[in-house]
Amino acid sequence: MTTPYVVGNNLELSQWARDAVALALPDKILCRPDCAGLCGECGKNLNDDPHTHEVQHGDPRWAALEALRAPASE
Repeated sequence: MTTPYVVGNNLELSQWARDAVALALPDKILCRPDCAGLCGECGKNLNDDPHTHEVQHGDPRWAALEALRAPASE
């Protein structure tokens, strides 16, 4: 069995600690529990200006997979 935390006979604690901290962080870091966060599209503060965008822009890296999901037109 191999692990990135053991190199030779040494345990790499810094890598293990970094991964443990990253996994313990919440999915969304907010300034307070009732914070709405920032808009993922334009970056505006959603507490000051709650809004939605008319057009949802998808990540272009997923375009090939979206084409597979779309029903084939016959």
